Amino acid sequence: MSGARIFFALALGFAGLWIPIWLLRYAGVVPGAGVLWHGHEMIYGYLAAMVAGFLTVGDRGPRILGLAALWIAARLLLLADVLPWVAALLDLAFLPLLILLRKPPLWSGRKFMSLGIICVVGALTAANAGMVLFPAAAAEALRMAAMLAVALIVVVGGRLVPGHTRAATRRGPGLGLARTETASVALAAALVVVEAFGAAVTSGSVAGALCLLQAYRLWHWWDRGVLSDPLLWGLHAGYAWLSAGLLAYSAARFGTGIGAGDALHLILVGAVGSMTLVIALRLIRAQAREAQRGDWKDGVVLALVSLAALLRGGVPLVAPEYLVPAAAAGGMVWSAAMLLALVVYAPRLLGWGKGAGA
Repeated sequence: MSGARIFFALALGFAGLWIPIWLLRYAGVVPGAGVLWHGHEMIYGYLAAMVAGFLTVGDRGPRILGLAALWIAARLLLLADVLPWVAALLDLAFLPLLILLRKPPLWSGRKFMSLGIICVVGALTAANAGMVLFPAAAAEALRMAAMLAVALIVVVGGRLVPGHTRAATRRGPGLGLARTETASVALAAALVVVEAFGAAVTSGSVAGALCLLQAYRLWHWWDRGVLSDPLLWGLHAGYAWLSAGLLAYSAARFGTGIGAGDALHLILVGAVGSMTLVIALRLIRAQAREAQRGDWKDGVVLALVSLAALLRGGVPLVAPEYLVPAAAAGGMVWSAAMLLALVVYAPRLLGWGKGAGA
């Protein structure tokens, strides 16, 4: 079985089950780690597994099984909140080993997107190490990891959204926006740096500029034909959530009273959730030798992800007094979306699809 099928199944199952556990911990029903654990697992649990699936599409064998076992062991230890240093070492080892053990090596093609992924993965590992080594600054390190997730979407999504849109709508080669792409990557990198070392106002300024640039790209990519395919409009929706989250985060950093955590949930739930799901579902379909065009079930899954982002990130921005019920509702909708995707795609993940690829 390919790494994509293993890691996408793990990511979907984990995302569907871990949020209810978090909500129980948040409500004080069960003991365990708090908010930082929740944010950490959103990035180093769910997103890391999705990245692993993306990078191991054609890879299989003992190396992949070993990486999956490493990821699972780290998740279980962190969930149980035991053997913290063992859990940290296992967790820190996952992303570097993913890059080192991947066949062929990610750097062999010298492609812009591949090199960008290597840089982001390396920086994510450094931020993860910062959370372990400097507990007093763990919140800042986690926020920097969230900005690295933004950079990952800018690098990967900035290629995939126009590429898939061009292929589906036959609009020709004019969607690349090479100069805007370069400026976007530079601003995303700057956002990570200023988040680590700069003032809040500087961070807010860079986030605002990046928001405007991504909104311009999305406007340029848009075509009404996008609406005919859920796996295409899902990509556009994810990029729209990125712009909305960056706008809210910019406002939060300028001290407007908007919660930075709510803004980050627009990014992590809406943008990361939508983009990773679409990429995963497309690749699963490709491995099953099916058309990479979604159906109504994909539309329901992606609509639920956007609803979860609206509930968790959007509602508290305009009505902070409803944070707790909105967070609970958003979390359950997110879990429903992930578990529904897992159920719908289980036959393909198990190799029972039309083409039954390995």
